[in-house]
Amino acid sequence: MNTKEIITNENVPAAYTTAEFWVTLISTIVPNLITILAIMKIVPEEIVSTLSAALVALIGGLITAFVAFKYISSRSHLKEKIMDINLARECNQKQHLLILHEKGLVKNDMIRKVFNI
Repeated sequence: MNTKEIITNENVPAAYTTAEFWVTLISTIVPNLITILAIMKIVPEEIVSTLSAALVALIGGLITAFVAFKYISSRSHLKEKIMDINLARECNQKQHLLILHEKGLVKNDMIRKVFNI
């Protein structure tokens, strides 16, 4: 098995470097902070209800935009890989396959099959 194919803790990003972490953190801390401020009567109730409604709309919009971006990004990447692999198969360009293999886009099994290794 190729070392590129093994997932380890070393190639998993730290949680605080991911967008998912920050979306989750903000979407849980900020509403709770508003609630605490309302309970402690630091912020008037009218402002709290307005802030809460605005915050729910803002967080919902951000999460929707984030999910859409991730979906489009992953689909585009997948389509590029498929097009590259199909091009290599159709043209039977062994050199192209080797380049794709170096980029990690073609697995060892395909290289063995094409080169009869």
